[in-house]
Amino acid sequence: IISQKGDSKAYFGVSISSTYTSEVLAYYGYPSGAVVSTVAKGSPAYLAGIERGDIITEFNGIKITEYTVFTDALYDCKGGDKVKVKIYRDGKTYTVNVTLESETVN
Repeated sequence: IISQKGDSKAYFGVSISSTYTSEVLAYYGYPSGAVVSTVAKGSPAYLAGIERGDIITEFNGIKITEYTVFTDALYDCKGGDKVKVKIYRDGKTYTVNVTLESETVN
């Protein structure tokens, strides 16, 4: 951790619910993915139109099957990266383009 101090990581601007596993989502008839619980105002996700309750089903070409897959995919990115994000909302799938920001590790 000390060696990473001052490094920047990708900032997307959402928090993801760990409650909704692929099994829970399937039970309710939703696709697997990471369920957005909050979106930070002014964040890259906010600017791309991502909303609370959206299910992220694909991130930067990676199929998101669980919330941990999303966090791993985001961890592999850096600030300034342009990524395509597929979200499921109200029975439809949308693709949005997002430019990630940098967040400095303290």
